[in-house]
Amino acid sequence: MRHVFTTSLLCSMLFASCSGGKSDVYTIRGEIEGLPDSTVVLIIPLAHTSEAPLAETTVIDGKFEFTGTTDEPIASILTVK
Repeated sequence: MRHVFTTSLLCSMLFASCSGGKSDVYTIRGEIEGLPDSTVVLIIPLAHTSEAPLAETTVIDGKFEFTGTTDEPIASILTVK
């Protein structure tokens, strides 16, 4: 669970560091021990205006990766479904 917290902190820092006005590409890679393959990992915004996931991926061999673009910084958390 410590890995999820660390990864979500890194995810939040990544989104906060994106410059406004242009699309920036991001990649988030992580490893979580003990999760079975096909477990879903989500990036959820902290804003109350939307609870829809910003991105989702699955765990394969204990590893996951998100890749995408963003137009603005977004405070978010990483969670396991």
